[in-house]
Amino acid sequence: MSGISSATAQAETSLALLAAFRVALADEPEVDIALGYRWPPVGYDWVSVLDTESEIDPKNIGPARQLNETLTVTVNVGSWNPEHDDDQREVTFRRAFAILGTIQTHIRVNDIELGGAVLWCVPGRSSSTGATPEERAQFGEFTEISATFVAQHRIRTFQ
Repeated sequence: MSGISSATAQAETSLALLAAFRVALADEPEVDIALGYRWPPVGYDWVSVLDTESEIDPKNIGPARQLNETLTVTVNVGSWNPEHDDDQREVTFRRAFAILGTIQTHIRVNDIELGGAVLWCVPGRSSSTGATPEERAQFGEFTEISATFVAQHRIRTFQ
């Protein structure tokens, strides 16, 4: 059954998101897509699948020992350019948010169940401190976004 298993779906959800990001960004091979941070960086643009969190509300456990699991996966999306000027600052800012928008749209429109790993997945919160702080601008311009995807999965004891 789609989105239902006998244990947590934390690993499967993170890996399914990784696969969805690769599909969404298939036309942009320069974007580095990785599980965890990659060091040293491979390119100027990246998407990294980071933390995963599972939450179960015990109030909803029924006689069949079925429970709903809410999964939150944090990703890091970013863009960097070695040049330092206001034009490049805006370019990296727009680029990072364009990458995030592409993957959010793909999941909402084309892969809301993440290939059957979950019942549904939607974009969650996102935050960014904006563009490069002046004290770090000598290294180029960059924008990083911390974003989440929230998914629902059902844990059911199969007998």
